[in-house]
Amino acid sequence: MSDKDGKTTSRVSAVYDASPRQSFVAALKDVKEVWEVSYNPKADEIPAGMIHDFKYREGAFIPGFLNPQRSQLDDYLDDFYFTQGYDEVMGASRNDAKAVVTGQVVNLDARKKIADLELPGMPHPVPASAGHGRTRQGRDGP
Repeated sequence: MSDKDGKTTSRVSAVYDASPRQSFVAALKDVKEVWEVSYNPKADEIPAGMIHDFKYREGAFIPGFLNPQRSQLDDYLDDFYFTQGYDEVMGASRNDAKAVVTGQVVNLDARKKIADLELPGMPHPVPASAGHGRTRQGRDGP
């Protein structure tokens, strides 16, 4: 996986199924992005580059099926979990330079961070009862 410019490659730090959205969401370890990838063959197209007018489709678009929709972040995410409606992810990142744990809330529809979180520790492994849906071992949560 690489950033939007194709210059920096990255490992995946966490990936989870967002079945109500017919997608999976991945946090990248080396790029400050969260990706949502739709596995719905009828997914809406994704705007690529500058879009002059959505209504008249003036601009470039790529298929929404199996292509990432990128949310640019200020910090890396090590792990995350979904809010109950699956429209937001709440994630944590360890800032080694400051030796602190920070968190952020990312709205998957707006494709941006909407809030910062103060976290006493990392959410590894996040309990399924917190809206996550699956355990880190891949089993269904309670």
